Amino acid sequence: GFDFPVGDADANGPYVGTDGRRHEGWYVATRFGESYALGTHTGEDWNGRGGGDSDLGQPVRAIGAGKVVAAAVTEDPWGGVVVVEHFFYENQQRRRVVSLYAHLSRIDVRSGSLVKRREVLGAIGKDPQGRYPAHLHLEVRRDRELPATYWPSSHHRDLAWIRAHYEAPTDFISSRRQL
Repeated sequence: GFDFPVGDADANGPYVGTDGRRHEGWYVATRFGESYALGTHTGEDWNGRGGGDSDLGQPVRAIGAGKVVAAAVTEDPWGGVVVVEHFFYENQQRRRVVSLYAHLSRIDVRSGSLVKRREVLGAIGKDPQGRYPAHLHLEVRRDRELPATYWPSSHHRDLAWIRAHYEAPTDFISSRRQL
């Protein structure tokens, strides 16, 4: 099964922000397939409800069990990135996806590590230049061969191409929950 990468398994629950105050829950600020300044968004940007940088340093968890296939600090605007490969069965067929977690301020796993669902991979951070408030950029890719920092809009890929190679994270997780 799969769970959400922030807060509790349902992306709820409190956290104590960088401002020292208690905040409740999480939300998606930029959605999958949304068009914005950097092109077409390939994942979801998760933010704490406290706003601003209140969620900086909060734990980021694996959406499901798998193997870490990349864990490194990369170029701008990605920063700290972890990629986890997941195998699962659906309709009696073995499937594979990879989840990507970007803008991490801390990476707690190494490439080759096996992780459990909800295991801490690192912490929410910002892009290396600090242009955007702290958040988690989460992708679920069908195509494992794409480089970790691949951005389809930079390669003139349209929304149809993105939908063929990526999953909408919330839809993917919500339809594959095991409680």
